[in-house]
Amino acid sequence: MKGAAQGYFQNTEPAGVVTQPSCDQLIQDLQTRNALIIPEKEEELSLLLREAVEDVFKFAQRISVTWSGSRVIITFHQYPFIYGCKKIAQGIPFLL
Repeated sequence: MKGAAQGYFQNTEPAGVVTQPSCDQLIQDLQTRNALIIPEKEEELSLLLREAVEDVFKFAQRISVTWSGSRVIITFHQYPFIYGCKKIAQGIPFLL
């Protein structure tokens, strides 16, 4: 767990769980069939992510989007399900 003073993710950032999106295979399939077009510019994709997470699905009150090469890091602020994620992560030794 990110932010915990134990295990692999030792830092002082807010608590969280680092994962690959569970819908990754679906996204790849949709892209392959040209049924999903993802913006190529970082700014456009960041805006799309904010609209989807904050406005449409309301997963978090606010997100931060940070780019590192081709990798994007999305931080959910005031994420209402973080405590459930922490409990799940406690039961999975390789995440700690």
